[in-house]
Amino acid sequence: MYNENVPLGHGDPSPFPCFRTAVLAEDAIVDAVRSAKFNSYPPTMVGLLPARSLQRKRVRLNTEH
Repeated sequence: MYNENVPLGHGDPSPFPCFRTAVLAEDAIVDAVRSAKFNSYPPTMVGLLPARSLQRKRVRLNTEH
């Protein structure tokens, strides 16, 4: 009997050949890691302005004496 259901509960798609990552994507990841250009946090000017503002307020509240 053939089962057409894909067992999504497994959580790890690697045992299924149809869910393999494209070689182009794998190569791009390897190149990025080897370049050492992406080994740190992003610049501070990224992120949502409301989230950065809220964090700045929280830091100020916790550091004021």
